[in-house]
Amino acid sequence: MPACRRAHGFTLIELLVVISIIGLLMTGALMTVEGLGRKMRFEGAAKTLRDKIMLTRNVAISQNHKLALRITETKSKHWKLVIIDSNDGILDNGDDKMIGDPWSLPRQVTLEAEQELEFGAEGGITFTTSNPIVLHDDSDKKEPWRMLLTIYTASGMVRLGPIEKITPAGADGTNAPSATAAAAPAATAADAPAPAAAAPAESP
Repeated sequence: MPACRRAHGFTLIELLVVISIIGLLMTGALMTVEGLGRKMRFEGAAKTLRDKIMLTRNVAISQNHKLALRITETKSKHWKLVIIDSNDGILDNGDDKMIGDPWSLPRQVTLEAEQELEFGAEGGITFTTSNPIVLHDDSDKKEPWRMLLTIYTASGMVRLGPIEKITPAGADGTNAPSATAAAAPAATAADAPAPAAAAPAESP
């Protein structure tokens, strides 16, 4: 009699093992894609903010009078950027106009505080609420990020720092960056980072 041949195929255990491996690979790939997407979004927002600052500076030079970039938080928790043309070198005297359309940062990207930057006709900073400007991405609570934008007084140029990973508060009793920012390029006294200036007091 001819020998009985065993049918070839996979057992249920083998199929479950293969499905588990595929699931693990897909999870790892998804996490990698999400991490890259977050990095691209954060860096893109920082570069756009830098470009808006430089646009404000360049228009101030070309128009030969003061311009301001204002960054405020809306009621919907978005951070909105608006470029204001003083027209006559004096802001908030009734003849200011907005240049272009407002632009908002991605919802996941925030600032530590509202900002105002003013540029004179020479392109230098004449007023800034705070310097450097600190951007945050807290979309991953286990690994918050931040980035510093440093503005130089005389030139009005902007330097983007690296992404810094922040240790979540309470994880080890601190809330300090786990990565040290790259050293800033040497600056002369005339082109040191613009000091933060206190906002003018409003009359009651």
